[in-house]
Amino acid sequence: MRNMIAIHPIVGRNIASENPLRELARMERAFERLFESFQPTGNEQSRTETVHPISANVTEIDGRFEIQAALPGFGQEDVEVTLEKGILKIQAGFRTEPVSETTESPSEMEESPKVETAHAKIWRRELLQGKFQRSFQLPEDLDPATLQASMKNGMLTVSFRRLEPLQPETVRIPIAFDGSSN
Repeated sequence: MRNMIAIHPIVGRNIASENPLRELARMERAFERLFESFQPTGNEQSRTETVHPISANVTEIDGRFEIQAALPGFGQEDVEVTLEKGILKIQAGFRTEPVSETTESPSEMEESPKVETAHAKIWRRELLQGKFQRSFQLPEDLDPATLQASMKNGMLTVSFRRLEPLQPETVRIPIAFDGSSN
């Protein structure tokens, strides 16, 4: 039997030996990049709220679970972490003023002002704006007393432990004899 090589028609490489979950994550990122180009800009931005995913890692270290979420540039007042019905939700958003986009060509840039008095003119926008959000289904045996969140250098860390499993207790039940023997 020959070794089969599965060349993906879009990706263009052998994906038979790769981790399928890694390939799904790669495809998800590709779709996110594809649809980023369709996001509204300028004044349209204020009419429709764009929600971007937050990149995160989930790890277990010595029985303690950690969710690390990348939130560079966000301050304490910009980030909210909530737990409701077993769902941990991380939300963040910049408070920005609406600005007008320019449609002028680069040659016109030198002649026209780069900043107007009422609104700034944007010559190029690459930084994501809007809201950022990510949700995680936490295990049912989460110990709420161990739930903690901290943020340092743009990295949010939420940690928790699971409740200790109940150990089955063996109880010896005394047998009462009525005194008769068979």
